[in-house]
Amino acid sequence: MTQLEQDIEMGLRFLRNEYPNDKRYSRCYPFTNEELYLYYPYFTLEDAQVLTVTGGADHVLQAIHMGAKDITTFDRNRFAYYVLQLKLAATQSLTRDEFLGYFPHHERSYYDLPTLKSDLYQKLKPFLTKDATYFWDTLYREGKLEQNFANLFISASYLENFGRGSYFNKKHYSTLKDKIPKININFVESDLLNLPTKLSKDKKYDTMFLSNIFDWLYNENSDMNEGFFEYWLEMELAPFLKENGKCALFYQLVYDPIPLDFKAPCKTLGRDRHKIYIYTKKGE
Repeated sequence: MTQLEQDIEMGLRFLRNEYPNDKRYSRCYPFTNEELYLYYPYFTLEDAQVLTVTGGADHVLQAIHMGAKDITTFDRNRFAYYVLQLKLAATQSLTRDEFLGYFPHHERSYYDLPTLKSDLYQKLKPFLTKDATYFWDTLYREGKLEQNFANLFISASYLENFGRGSYFNKKHYSTLKDKIPKININFVESDLLNLPTKLSKDKKYDTMFLSNIFDWLYNENSDMNEGFFEYWLEMELAPFLKENGKCALFYQLVYDPIPLDFKAPCKTLGRDRHKIYIYTKKGE
């Protein structure tokens, strides 16, 4: 069985409401739960080389909107790759209103609003990669994706996070279709801690966005602490940053139970609802 065939088999199992115990596959976020437009402006992404988590693909689209020229995006969830390809194809082929009508974006759409409609899929399909086309074609045909999509996507309503500076702003969305074909985008299947072993040793990044993965790791592994993450950041990940390169390494909401206090050289951006920890790599 090829990797693509395995991905399709797992996708069909999810649509049947079967969830195997395999960390390489999990339900997907249709949109990020982060207010990207609030903290991305603290980074200069014009012509930048960017490393970012994949998630619901919004980090990638925001980086493209802000001028990144080369993007490496990673996720341990193999479904994230196919969602990324779906989002890239949609922004190149659908109007903003069609995009909004295609992806699940409100709690109600998980019950009685049409979502992932096949007619819009046919419109975006020519912009998909060959493997993503085969994946989504099969899920529509054999998994009844339109009816069962809530088994694959996490129920969420995060459109309030897309403010004036986001790629989804009416003024900005229309410019993405011209930018996307010019960007080099590379997907890496990896969790965060193993990521340094998957990256090219010859490539360094201007900016990294790690979302709140540290928080998930902290809660999943009771033996991990701030000291471990500080050491890992300095010794394992920082070598892939350019001098003065920046890494948004932790996204802390006010209701997060673990108030991490990184002692690594970080700048904290305080917001009403969250804090962003930014690491800057100094000269060797």
